[in-house]
Amino acid sequence: MCPTEVKEALTEILYQSFLGIRMHCDDRDICFALSDHAHNLPHLLSGFTIEMFKFYWEISRPSFLREIAGMRNSFNHRFDAHWAVLEGYYNTLGDESS
Repeated sequence: MCPTEVKEALTEILYQSFLGIRMHCDDRDICFALSDHAHNLPHLLSGFTIEMFKFYWEISRPSFLREIAGMRNSFNHRFDAHWAVLEGYYNTLGDESS
């Protein structure tokens, strides 16, 4: 079961991704980066597992950050507060969930 604070943060990240896509529909690269970042979040929310969460935190999120690093519009600031919540949860997992 997805912890409430994680669910709320992931939901807001998904929402902010959609807003970014709508705001920048004329920029294919930005839209692709945002949609690629967001497309697995519904499955993470509906079928939450520690392994899926760790994959998002350790692989998907850093990949997104690398992808947007050189773009004229950076979106990570939209996600910072929500990622802070996820980081707090991630830090509670320790090595026992591996």
